[in-house]
Amino acid sequence: MSWLNSDAYKKGFEQGKVDALAGKKRNVLNFKAGMQSVVAFNSKVFQETYISGYKEGYRIGQTLKAVKEEELLNHKFMKDKLHTTNQDSIEKHSERAEIKADKTKNKELNKSKTTIKNTSSQLTNELNFNYMSTTQIYQIQEQQLTELAHFLEMFKEEIIERMQNYQAQVDNMYSNGLPQETYEKFQKEHIDETNALVQSIVNLIDSQSVPFIQGNIQRMQELIDYNQ
Repeated sequence: MSWLNSDAYKKGFEQGKVDALAGKKRNVLNFKAGMQSVVAFNSKVFQETYISGYKEGYRIGQTLKAVKEEELLNHKFMKDKLHTTNQDSIEKHSERAEIKADKTKNKELNKSKTTIKNTSSQLTNELNFNYMSTTQIYQIQEQQLTELAHFLEMFKEEIIERMQNYQAQVDNMYSNGLPQETYEKFQKEHIDETNALVQSIVNLIDSQSVPFIQGNIQRMQELIDYNQ
């Protein structure tokens, strides 16, 4: 290929690539201005070589254009995806913040309702208490003291019974094979000590707790009799 034909192929190739990248329709006769003298010098050979270069350049240009467009689409896709992800993240964060705020608000509201309810109940009790006569107040106090004395008697009987069951369980284990040495040591260091504590509680209830309550009951009865 002569330098002239080589130059024609190069020029055709560049023009074809430019047209393809610009999205123009393929036109093999799209000679640039100023080429007429060359064409006139060797018109047929120049045109064939130019057209061959143009076609190849146009094909390469289309390929480059497709790659460039794909890169732009990928870039746009990633940009949109990132925007969507960020937007979703912002919306989820905002939604979580709203939920948290609502929970806090509801918690405070429930707390306020509970406080109001308790205060209302307390005021109601105080009002009812104020409207009661002195005798009624003493009678209620006497009733509560009597119930406390009754509870202490049941509590005392229950711990005595529990202690007896404890002793019976260990005795049963001894009968079923518990070693005598272990039984005697356990009896002395544990059961006897526990029994002593139970008796101490029973004695405290009988000697101090019950007399204290009975004294207060008697005092309430005297006040009731005095105000009637």
